[in-house]
Amino acid sequence: MLKYGHALGREYRGKGIHVALGPFIGPIGRVARGGRNWEGLGADPYINGIGGGLITRGIQAEGVISTPKASLQHPIEVPSILIGQ
Repeated sequence: MLKYGHALGREYRGKGIHVALGPFIGPIGRVARGGRNWEGLGADPYINGIGGGLITRGIQAEGVISTPKASLQHPIEVPSILIGQ
């Protein structure tokens, strides 16, 4: 996970990105219909915490600001058109 974070940090830095919102941690990986499962670390909260911390540490070691993002309110994504109504 730490090596993955370093790789992400180098990629972000190479593209001129100085602030990254990620990695994703939270319960969305627990719901099959939750969407965005590809960017999470799975359903285990321990793995989410440890893995998210290591990825964040690796990104920041490359000089890029990284903030883990989490979604606790909406475990199922809602189309944005419905939110505006």
